[in-house]
Amino acid sequence: MKTITSSCLSCFRKCPRKYFYQYDLRRVTTSESSALAFGSLMHKVLELHWSGKDAAQYLKDSAENISPDDAARVAAMFANYEPPLDSFDVLGVEVPFTTKIKNPRGGRSFRGYRLAGKIDLLLQEKVSGEKIVLDHKTTSCDIEGFSDYWKALQVDGQMANYCMAVGARTFIYDVLKKPTIKMCGKDAKEAEKNETSVMAEYGVRCSAWLNENRAAAYQWRSFTKTDDDLNDAGRDLWAWLEMFRACSNSGRYPRNSDACVSRYGTCPYVGVCTGRADIGDDSIFRTKAGEHEELI
Repeated sequence: MKTITSSCLSCFRKCPRKYFYQYDLRRVTTSESSALAFGSLMHKVLELHWSGKDAAQYLKDSAENISPDDAARVAAMFANYEPPLDSFDVLGVEVPFTTKIKNPRGGRSFRGYRLAGKIDLLLQEKVSGEKIVLDHKTTSCDIEGFSDYWKALQVDGQMANYCMAVGARTFIYDVLKKPTIKMCGKDAKEAEKNETSVMAEYGVRCSAWLNENRAAAYQWRSFTKTDDDLNDAGRDLWAWLEMFRACSNSGRYPRNSDACVSRYGTCPYVGVCTGRADIGDDSIFRTKAGEHEELI
């Protein structure tokens, strides 16, 4: 039985060849990008927070693993994080699931494949008793109004698939935006004046920015899926899996040159695709502990 996750499908949609390197060969870069390191740390902090554990201490212990300015940003973002805790009961944090992939037209299961994942938060609304799926996200994009960020999420079937997996219809995006201000000479001057650190002074400015721009920095948005929405997501998933199976059966994963350079930077495998790097080079790539490290 082949396990499919939202992460590996997202990778496949961007570039089938990247999927092949990352999931079939299980080779990933030895160093994590700064954006991924930031997002991973913020996600872990939120996981601990919702689990009732000491997220602040974990953040202090982990600060040395990322750049000082990112550490200050994460600390400020968490210190100003004010979700509506009183409205919900927490049913589970990092909730794993495995489910059959069914065709909305007739209910036939996709033979040989199953969908698996981890839900960031499974909540229950106290008044209605409704089960709700929540996903944490960090971004540098504009998250106010119906920005491009929200347009892309509107057609993303991940949350619909998660809802179907656990029998929910409503989900929440808990989105946090990085402060846009940069560390500068002003922080050094204030640190000298107040006998503190540059990072501490930068954190103060980040906190001030977050308080002054809460709508730009924090968005908590709830969506309810209709039967048509769920069917659309199910049909999309089925169609992508048919393409995925075709590549798997043929052993041919085509390259997508449109994915070589994106807003997140240059693809780490572009050197391999152009013959300038070797996927077996352990100084550049490592072998993952498992095909889906996101499930570990």
